[in-house]
Amino acid sequence: MIVMMAVAAMLGIGAYYYPLPALICIIILFVFLYFMRTERKHVFLIFFCIFFYYFTAFIQSDIKKSKLSGEEQIFTIRFSEDYEINGASLQTFVNTADGEKLLLRYIFRTEKEKKQFIDNYQLGSTCRLKGKLEKPSAARNENSFDYRLYLHNLHVHWLLKSTHNPHETCIHTKLSLSERIKTFRLNGLLHLDQRFPEEAKAFAAALLFGESGWIDDDTYDAYKKLSLVHILAISGMHVGIISGAFFYLGIRLGMTREMTKIALIALLPVYCLIAGGAPSVVRACLMVMLVLLLSLCKRKLSPVIIVCIVFMLLLLYNPLYLFHVGFQLSFFITFALLMSVKLLQYFQTSNIIIQSLAVTILCQLCSMPFILFYFYEFSLWGFMLNVIYIPIYTFILMPLTFVVFFLSVIQAPFSSSLISALEFAFTFVNKIAVSVSNLPLTSVSLGKPSFWFFLLLIALTIANFSFFEQGQRKKSMLALIACVLALVLFYHQEYFSFKGEIVFIDVGQGDSILIKLQYGRGTYLIDTGGVMHFEREEWQERKSMYDPGEKIVVPYLKSIGITSIDKLIITHDDADHMGGGLAVLQHLAVKEIVIAETLKEEFIETDFIAYARHNKIPVTAMKAGDGWKIGDSRFFILHPHEKMSDSNENSLVLLAEINGLKWLFTGDIGEEGELTLMKQYPNLKADVLKVGHHGSKTSSSPAFLDHIEAKVAVISAGYNNRFGHPHADVLSALSERNMRVYRTDEQGAIAYSYFGGKGTFSVQLP
Repeated sequence: MIVMMAVAAMLGIGAYYYPLPALICIIILFVFLYFMRTERKHVFLIFFCIFFYYFTAFIQSDIKKSKLSGEEQIFTIRFSEDYEINGASLQTFVNTADGEKLLLRYIFRTEKEKKQFIDNYQLGSTCRLKGKLEKPSAARNENSFDYRLYLHNLHVHWLLKSTHNPHETCIHTKLSLSERIKTFRLNGLLHLDQRFPEEAKAFAAALLFGESGWIDDDTYDAYKKLSLVHILAISGMHVGIISGAFFYLGIRLGMTREMTKIALIALLPVYCLIAGGAPSVVRACLMVMLVLLLSLCKRKLSPVIIVCIVFMLLLLYNPLYLFHVGFQLSFFITFALLMSVKLLQYFQTSNIIIQSLAVTILCQLCSMPFILFYFYEFSLWGFMLNVIYIPIYTFILMPLTFVVFFLSVIQAPFSSSLISALEFAFTFVNKIAVSVSNLPLTSVSLGKPSFWFFLLLIALTIANFSFFEQGQRKKSMLALIACVLALVLFYHQEYFSFKGEIVFIDVGQGDSILIKLQYGRGTYLIDTGGVMHFEREEWQERKSMYDPGEKIVVPYLKSIGITSIDKLIITHDDADHMGGGLAVLQHLAVKEIVIAETLKEEFIETDFIAYARHNKIPVTAMKAGDGWKIGDSRFFILHPHEKMSDSNENSLVLLAEINGLKWLFTGDIGEEGELTLMKQYPNLKADVLKVGHHGSKTSSSPAFLDHIEAKVAVISAGYNNRFGHPHADVLSALSERNMRVYRTDEQGAIAYSYFGGKGTFSVQLP
């Protein structure tokens, strides 16, 4: 019954934030209860839980609503969290005088100013500053990271952009208890930064303090690709080891069992704050505290009941925990392990390797629906590496890290040697992880399943283990077969796709356009986005350069199940069109690259083409008159005929006939290129125009617009870009011709979906 109450709590919160899906799930639940002939009092209790947690979510949401209008300019803030500095950019959470949480951002003007902030920073500082409030950005592409939602789940509704150094007018006030604990945490991180080398420092910060931001991007990506990231997140495993070690030491030091349990109950909340306070840490600490409390009271509860009680308590404290992926994974895997006692009993007599393999495979299978829903792919090598890495981290690296850190704090004479040994150990295991992550078939990308398919996978997973525990092996096998079959069909979904799409991906100030034909007949990507890098002083350099290809284009394509591209068409060699190309080649299977014949010399020296040649990816140079046909869709290269003086004017211009519409993709051509097109193709017409050069004043001349007679214009430009694109004159010219205008800077990604001769445009942002 307690399990049903936990489900009801989840549905109550879901009903507040996502009414329609939750309502359907509630109806399914009550139909299930009806067929199970559940007692009326139990049905009433479940209904009460749904209502109670719905009301809890409502109250919490109302309490946490922003009290700010957005017009404020003077703020009194308190620093109560650690800060993050990347190059010249500062970012940290602060609290206003009314207790509202804001995300503070500031750009340091000088290296001296940056150093002064770092040297003078103290938790608990109260400062008065000027700034401007902005709303966080919502997801600008389908399935992309929703920063606004992420901050909302942390009860943060505004970004505060400070106009001067936030620490100039600060006074130091008395610290609260939580701030004292956080100060201890910061001092620990500072000690790591000063005493430990790079690899040991980064991984010790993750294992001791829950700070994974120090880990090198390539290494972290390798762990993520291999489904090993959970090892770096403090969770039940860490809490269990620490609790066990503390209990053992307490007994050895002469404390009674009861006193040791009381001390542990008192110290675990402190450890939660030191470890970063992630939901998985809080869950594990609460479970241990509840078990110890029951032990002191001479009471016993089944582990399933304890998990459900902790689940409901955490949701009562913060309903938004429900939408945290770590919270979901932590509870679901714990619950699944408890539901698989009989299965795991088969391996009790086996050696430690077989037992680890059984638990690892079980955890991997349980986490599969969540990994697909949130990360779109799973690792084939991850099964094997988890078996090896979990024991290594659990029994060697994590205890060793604790011991070495403690010895370094007390300045033991041999601590430096141990730090070097720890550095060697982390470097060794990380090199293996990076090497394995680069092997072929490391991961399989399936795309993001729908919410209902996600629930189906969870239901089949639960059914599989539940039937097995009840001894109904045939039903368990049927559930497993159904789950595998569903995944196989999902993997091949593109061949059953009746819908074609043309998507103008929002990559900021740049171009990237996906053409996806029906039934998997063809997948083409025109440009990859990119950013222009300006020379900076050393202190301004960021830890890693932002790459829209890696951060936006590749994740988006993987999220919709695209792992291979038939043609990668690069219109010209500007960074905002081809800068993300290398990431696309590295993460996706590109069958052919198409460039302009007139720009062959410019492309030859690029890392992009060098990588393509090294990996034997064909590079085709096309010119006006070339083209291809796939089914009813036809593609024509209209430009360039000959080399022109300006790089933008050498852009490949593509005319595509798809679903009865003519699409004109113009790259960055300006008036000179447009004039050439009009001369070469006096009868050129288009239904949809990709406006040239992001809506620059130098393109989209009135004569050209009159010539092609397009009805729809799409402008790919960055939000609040430094160039002022699109230009007011261009917008005016489009408006005068009654063209429907779509803009990525205002509307995010623009998508055209078609089927059966009919199609519709949609935008990501309302």
